[in-house]
Amino acid sequence: MFVAFPLRSVTIDADGRLVEVRVRSDAADSAISRAAVAVRPEDRVVDEGDLVRVERARRVLVQVDGAEVPVDTQAETVAEVLDQAGIEFGPRDTVLYDGVPVGTHSSLEEAPAGAAPNVVTLGRFTPASTAELPDPPAFISVRRPELVTISIDGVERSVESSRVRTDEVLAEAGIALAESDFINPERQALVGSDNLITILREKTIYIVVGGELTIVRTYQRSVADLLADVDVDYREGEDLITPGRDEELRDGMTVAITQVRGETVVIDEAIPYETQYREDPDLPVGAVRVAQPGRAGLLHREYSLDTRDGSVTARELVREWIEPAPQDEIIALGTDARVRTLRTEESLVVPYVDVLNVWATWYNSTCEGCTETTFTNTPLRYGVIAVDPDVIPLGTCLYVPGYGFGRAEDIGGAIQGNRIDLGFPGTADGSWWGARDVEIYILPSCPEQIYDRG
Repeated sequence: MFVAFPLRSVTIDADGRLVEVRVRSDAADSAISRAAVAVRPEDRVVDEGDLVRVERARRVLVQVDGAEVPVDTQAETVAEVLDQAGIEFGPRDTVLYDGVPVGTHSSLEEAPAGAAPNVVTLGRFTPASTAELPDPPAFISVRRPELVTISIDGVERSVESSRVRTDEVLAEAGIALAESDFINPERQALVGSDNLITILREKTIYIVVGGELTIVRTYQRSVADLLADVDVDYREGEDLITPGRDEELRDGMTVAITQVRGETVVIDEAIPYETQYREDPDLPVGAVRVAQPGRAGLLHREYSLDTRDGSVTARELVREWIEPAPQDEIIALGTDARVRTLRTEESLVVPYVDVLNVWATWYNSTCEGCTETTFTNTPLRYGVIAVDPDVIPLGTCLYVPGYGFGRAEDIGGAIQGNRIDLGFPGTADGSWWGARDVEIYILPSCPEQIYDRG
């Protein structure tokens, strides 16, 4: 006997669509077939009577030990996926879900904080292409511990870690970081494919150069690296460095630079002249005249000096020479017994011992640099004559035609060689004398009327 079952309405919920079909059978697969919905073995069908839901299996790519294992799963947690794929997970392994470290009990339904959906950004792993998959898969990566080299100021140590971020590897290794440390890769960056983390500790170094202190903060490792990096007055190969150039820098270290300089100096020393006395038959007996002025010589000594921080530590004589040579003073002593006399303009007969041709000018107390007192501490008056003592010794008695008797009692900066200056008292005007060439007479003694101008 043929029995006809009544038609009933069933709604199929699959792939985000609702499809209503009418079927006579109570079986869910009949309704699914009627709705032309394909169901894979790994999919799950939930029959709720008038509603049949098709829950698709999720495609997860599990990357482990260099291989990529595709898993179509209904699992809800990372641990269930790993168990389904037959992957063992050790206590030191790290699991990354879509590129972010997670616990094995993390849900697949919620993307981990900071994850870029369906994108893996691991420095040491690149997923296979997923272009052939109908839906973007999720990625689970199981990282086994690997050797990571950590270099701290050039000192290396190796640790095993499955962590992917720099700060996580360092924390697992028990390495504390200071805020000022230089780290490569950066703290929250992924460890590079070379599995190398470099840390440079910032150090405070005290540099003393020539007694002056400079404080620097540096990441350099050695004294030589520091000196190449900072701007100090330092000469390589000459200056002394304490500690040595190869010494490793430590926080709080003092680097002292002793400046060693070489220089040349010349020290001059006067050589005194000697005095010679010679008889002169052209001078009267008792007359004395400077025939040649004496002149001191100079001895030059050149030294090579070594200094440290400005203080001389060694001195070596390089050479010495004399320039100019000393010139002896020659004093002429008169031997002529004949008597020489002159008749003055005042009709006086006066003996003399020598005659000099000079350029004669005049001065009084109002001239620049002049005072009322002479170099020999006598008052400036008629009869005072300024001379060059190397030519006419002070105290010598003179007769100047047109001026009269006088005595050498003063000197002057402009009175050099055969030049004299005739004195006038106070503001007395001597412009009538002017300046002229004149023959003057050197007397053996001074007459009483030397200062008289009647």
